[in-house]
Amino acid sequence: MSIIEEDDLNSVSNENSALLSLQQNLQDPTELEAHNYDTLETENLVLRRNMPRLYD
Repeated sequence: MSIIEEDDLNSVSNENSALLSLQQNLQDPTELEAHNYDTLETENLVLRRNMPRLYD
C-alpha cells in the first residue's frame, strides 16, 4: 500500500486546475481550433517518429 504524499496531491491539484483552465479557454472557438491543430500536429509527430522506415 502506498502513502500519498502532499507533493502528489499538489501535483494532481495543479493538473486539475490546468485542465479546468483549458476547458474554459476551449469554449472560445478560436482557442478550440488552435488547440485541435496543436493536438493533431503532436499526434502526427508521434506517429512519424514511431513508424518504421519503409524505404531506407
